[in-house]
Amino acid sequence: MLMSLVPCLMLYLVFEGLTFKILLLVFFLIWGFVYFYLDKLVLMQIKAREVVDTDQQFLFQCIKNEAYKTGMTIPKVYLYSGGNLKCFVFQSRNEWSVIFDRKLLSIMDERQLRSIISFLYQFKKSPLCLI
Repeated sequence: MLMSLVPCLMLYLVFEGLTFKILLLVFFLIWGFVYFYLDKLVLMQIKAREVVDTDQQFLFQCIKNEAYKTGMTIPKVYLYSGGNLKCFVFQSRNEWSVIFDRKLLSIMDERQLRSIISFLYQFKKSPLCLI
């Protein structure tokens, strides 16, 4: 909310009356949409595609095994083509998503894939992921 203070103050200084209230409402609607759907906007920007379990069977088998061990939910999995070999996680609206670079997924062997999925689940359970 603190990030919206400066734009609201500017709207207050420039406009008044009904125009101010309408612009403030429009600003808060846009700000709320961006806040709640920022992960989807980033995924659209990097052109990530959601993967189903029939496309990457071993990846989903590792995820399901780890979800069963930890008692946590199964994340949505996305693949993107980027310049670096990266994996990252988004969490919002009581769901979480794991995003892999396609090249990273193709060069990892079974042990490495199990290890990174295990790390992601352990990290999600730790208090560090809330920072």
